[in-house]
Amino acid sequence: MNQLLEAKSSGYDVCSIPIKTIYENNNKGSHFRPILDSIRIYLPIIKFSLSSVSCGIMDLIVFFLLNWLTGNLIVSVIGARIISSVSNYLMNKNLVFKAKNYLQSKTLVKYYGLAALIIISNYFLLEFFTNTSNLSLFTSKIFTEGILFIFSFYTQRHYIF
Repeated sequence: MNQLLEAKSSGYDVCSIPIKTIYENNNKGSHFRPILDSIRIYLPIIKFSLSSVSCGIMDLIVFFLLNWLTGNLIVSVIGARIISSVSNYLMNKNLVFKAKNYLQSKTLVKYYGLAALIIISNYFLLEFFTNTSNLSLFTSKIFTEGILFIFSFYTQRHYIF
């Protein structure tokens, strides 16, 4: 998986090619360990999810803390997003994808372009949900983050990393 991600970020096209599977001797020579090998395969996905969830929780806590301290929605959204996005970028770069330094400037610009778009979308979606739908700020925040999580995952997967 890491090779595929590295190939994609280096500009290579990635495609699948069907192959015929042939088992010799009913696959008695296989060294596949279902549990350990499955963990190794899914570990990057698990790490990405944990990174996203932990930074999402951080964003939620900082958002409500800043909103309580300032009473200002835009300050709360931007402040929470700055803190959580720096943490998320560093976790994804160093722990999840283990990106090389030569990729840093390329991924950093794309990542923060996405972060800027998400900040703007976050503010306007929160304004929309709280003012037109009469949802509580908590419900609006959870709903907004769910929408933006899906958008962010798709964008990071296909365009950033």
